[in-house]
Amino acid sequence: CNTDGRITKKSVLITLDYNYSLKEQEARKKAIMNYPAYLESSNNLTIPRIILGNEYIGYILEINKNIHHLKIGQKVIVNPNIPCFSCKYCQNNLPHFCENLSSLGISMDGGLAEYSVVPSSILYQIPDDLKPETAIFTKSLSYVINALEKIKISPNSNIVILGSGLTGLICLKLLKTFNPKMIIVSEINEYNRNFALKCGANFVINPIEKNLEKEVFEKTKIGAHIVI
Repeated sequence: CNTDGRITKKSVLITLDYNYSLKEQEARKKAIMNYPAYLESSNNLTIPRIILGNEYIGYILEINKNIHHLKIGQKVIVNPNIPCFSCKYCQNNLPHFCENLSSLGISMDGGLAEYSVVPSSILYQIPDDLKPETAIFTKSLSYVINALEKIKISPNSNIVILGSGLTGLICLKLLKTFNPKMIIVSEINEYNRNFALKCGANFVINPIEKNLEKEVFEKTKIGAHIVI
């Protein structure tokens, strides 16, 4: 299952905690035959001919016998980032700064494959009644929650959000629950600007057409307390 929420009988996950040399070969062969969506060229982040798919949901098909917190048939969501657990950052519980980070769909075959072989440490069970098209937002939601936990929001806060893509809109919806004084969104795309207004933004500014700093001061009379 990918960002459009579609899921099929063949959308499965195989998790074998890296003890999968033969299975990995079989999975990759099936993936390339059935889902020929991959990167043809490389850059600083990607490896050529990697099968895409960075955010996805699936069902566990096979599992290592030493794994006890997951079961065959469970629906899980994948955290595509795989830390090494051995560098100085991982050892200090900062895996997001991992020096040897791998990422499914970027440096390893991802969710557009028919089968995906991943370590159990990056799988999280989700309720059977939670729709895939809702659950797929989990990673983006976690980013926003992590950010909002680090800032102090009050009813007098003037907040500016830079961009109203998926993460920006989730941020907007959560910020509304704090009842801040004003939320201003900066966005160049017309569709996204209109959507931000529907989601509760007080003002939406196109920074290409108007001076964002000037507009924020004119509307708030004091400026922004928080910029995200």
